Amino acid sequence: MTLDYADGRLQVEIVNAAPPARRRPTAAHWPPGGRGVLGMRERAELHGGELTAGAQPGGGFCVQASLPYPAAGTGRP
Repeated sequence: MTLDYADGRLQVEIVNAAPPARRRPTAAHWPPGGRGVLGMRERAELHGGELTAGAQPGGGFCVQASLPYPAAGTGRP
């Protein structure tokens, strides 16, 4: 996980590495009908931010978000 603050924005990146091939989860392991990524994206946009998420070329998954964050003592982004 990486957190960074610059130019009035909080940048967050979370990457999970691919599990070993013999233990890689399949669609059958996940419950249907989730709104996880969509819900995170909607909440980020609601607060003036953006979020991207997706599978990585070598396996694993990455979520990146950029959110406005007020400068210290100003109460404003």
